[in-house]
Amino acid sequence: NASDSDCTFTQKENDLTGSCTSDQGAGKFAGKVAGNKVSWTYESEYNGAPLTVKYAGTLDSTGNIAGSVNVEQFGVEGDFTATPVK
Repeated sequence: NASDSDCTFTQKENDLTGSCTSDQGAGKFAGKVAGNKVSWTYESEYNGAPLTVKYAGTLDSTGNIAGSVNVEQFGVEGDFTATPVK
C-alpha cells in the first residue's frame, strides 16, 4: 500500500531525530547516519495497536533517500523514497 508522510529530519553528528505526519497521525522517530547510509525507527499506532516501522536507506548526491521499510508487527516489507522539500 502506498502512503505519503511529511517528515522533518534533524541531524546532530551521527544521530538523527525528527517527526512525521501522515493520514494515520503524527509521531517522532530516532535513527543514525553513517556516511551515506541512513536508518530510523518510527513508533506509531494502527487501529489502536502499537506499530514499529523501521527504515533503512541510502542518501544520494541530490538529497534523496531510497531504501527499504519494515513493519515488524505485520511482517510487511517494502520500498520507500524520500525527497527533500526545496
